[in-house]
Amino acid sequence: MTRPSVVRALTSAKLVVGLLLWLAGVAFLATLVPQGAPSSPEVLSWAAANPALAGVVRFLGLNSGYTSWIFLVPLAVLAVSTALCSWQRTRTAVRRFRAVRDATPSGLGKRARSWEVVRVDGASAADVADVAERALAKARLRVLREGNLVSGTARGWGAFGSPVFHWSLLALILLVAASQLTQASGLMGVPVGDAKPIAPQSYGTLRVGPLHAWSTSPRSVAVPDFDLTWVVGELDRGPTPLVRIVAPGGHVLGEGRVYPNSPLRVGSITVHSNDYGLAARIVVRGKDGRLLGSTTPLLDFDASSPSGTTQVPLEITGAGGAVAYETTVTVKAARSGGELHRLPKDPRLSVTLRPTGAEDASVTVTELALGESLELADGSTLRFDRLTYYARLSVVDDWSVPWLYALLAIGLLGLGVSILAGPRVALVESAQAGEGAEARVWISPWRGEIAFRDGLARSIADATAGTVVQEEES
Repeated sequence: MTRPSVVRALTSAKLVVGLLLWLAGVAFLATLVPQGAPSSPEVLSWAAANPALAGVVRFLGLNSGYTSWIFLVPLAVLAVSTALCSWQRTRTAVRRFRAVRDATPSGLGKRARSWEVVRVDGASAADVADVAERALAKARLRVLREGNLVSGTARGWGAFGSPVFHWSLLALILLVAASQLTQASGLMGVPVGDAKPIAPQSYGTLRVGPLHAWSTSPRSVAVPDFDLTWVVGELDRGPTPLVRIVAPGGHVLGEGRVYPNSPLRVGSITVHSNDYGLAARIVVRGKDGRLLGSTTPLLDFDASSPSGTTQVPLEITGAGGAVAYETTVTVKAARSGGELHRLPKDPRLSVTLRPTGAEDASVTVTELALGESLELADGSTLRFDRLTYYARLSVVDDWSVPWLYALLAIGLLGLGVSILAGPRVALVESAQAGEGAEARVWISPWRGEIAFRDGLARSIADATAGTVVQEEES
């Protein structure tokens, strides 16, 4: 293929549509499989459950759909295509801008191809030219006159609306690609009253771009309050956490209620509400009362479980690390109207203890009320210390978000200019015709020219009591 043929192929509308459909298809397939590193538990679990598909998914890179080669390669071709289209439209816009800026009546007369003729009885050609001049000026065009030839031009800058839109689209493509390579996103469970740093160990599920750099002084996500119902206006937004982004040192960077379609954005951090559940704080102390450790397992509501919440496995270690237990905990949840959705009035923590590595050892099953303790074999105690809600949050660290919105705004502005504020060029040529005169009206073939031409012709006819005659001349 010759160079012009390559350019034509890359700027083909069919190619662009095909690439967009391909990218949409890859994005859809990526939603059907877990996203994450090949070694992540979710990906390994899915691969074990779907061995026939695991090899294909791994080869295609669908577990990292937006950074896979089947997504990035077509995206790169689309970027090249958009760049070529943008350059072509920019060159055309420059020519149109100069044509409007430097237009003269005689120069436009050489370009005119299609006219609308207005016949006027009992008027001279000069009278018709005067009326045309006033009509063009009223339409806020820059008017020039050469005898009975009158031109009007305006909004030459409107020719750049389309290039601005296309360059913004190209920038968006590049920004999205860079964002996928540099962002970190996942789900994080934060108990009410607690905070977690925006760091890998805080996430339950996490997807990290290969170029993402974790901050050495990470900000934290705190949930100081949580409401099962949050009314905005007259609309109940449902379970709603108050989320706070905190800088190292405790300085609050921003906070807000987070509910569907109302995320919290602070710098590069965007937080959406995903779900909620219960968080049980468990504290282990030695014989002397010294704190040995604490943990806060997150318990999701589960209608199929006898307790109403999920069972969470833990590793509990006594004094000196000499005695360790494989532990399972769950909390009896409160039911209301057949649904599980709130803290129980009388919290009960069910604890199952088995010494680690001792398969034939006896299993201890105990139910603890809030504030009660269980004595372990070495004399240390396990205490059910607190029960509260936790908010499951989608936490995204992505520097590109404000730039994304800025480019969207610029692109929409360019599109609006292209559609609604394109260049305007009009030419009216008047001449004697029998006992009256006629005006030939021409509008350059850009958006809106037909309505503008017809309106200008009617203005001339109305001002001179003339008659509009629909004619087309080559």
